[in-house]
Amino acid sequence: MQAIEIKTNSHKGYIKLHVPVQEKEVRVIVIWDNENDNNRNYDINQLKNLFNQATKADIFKTISNPMEWQRQIRNEWQ
Repeated sequence: MQAIEIKTNSHKGYIKLHVPVQEKEVRVIVIWDNENDNNRNYDINQLKNLFNQATKADIFKTISNPMEWQRQIRNEWQ
């Protein structure tokens, strides 16, 4: 499988692709930035609130040696 990325703008809901490909089946994946859309499947304010709560919880305050703690966690997976 090979892939190329082409960045283009849509015009009235359509995009034009000028891609030099052989006559064979190709797959097209369309990704767009919807940061300014109101059609999110999450509530940004609720997420910010949860992140703030997690920061205040200070759940890692008992870890005195982070590298040793990570080693122990990884050893549990073996």
